[in-house]
Amino acid sequence: MSNWVFEPGHTAAEFCARHMMVTWVRGSFKNVDGKLRFDPTNVADSSVEVEINAASLWSGDEARDGHLRNEDFLDVENHPIIKLSVMM
Repeated sequence: MSNWVFEPGHTAAEFCARHMMVTWVRGSFKNVDGKLRFDPTNVADSSVEVEINAASLWSGDEARDGHLRNEDFLDVENHPIIKLSVMM
């Protein structure tokens, strides 16, 4: 069994979304914590857990970032952490 820890200073979660059916918007979340457990002899026993600081969203446009953080999208005020937990 191998265990890895995601370090916030060295880890980012990236996204790409269609904007007005014309172009793509790319961005990332900079503050990502998590851990990965991997068993090469029994992959089904592997797992990953991730926590993302939703306010750390960055797309290169301050106005767009503010809109994505508000209640129309991520609602960062009420949901500051994005959590993911997957068992293989």
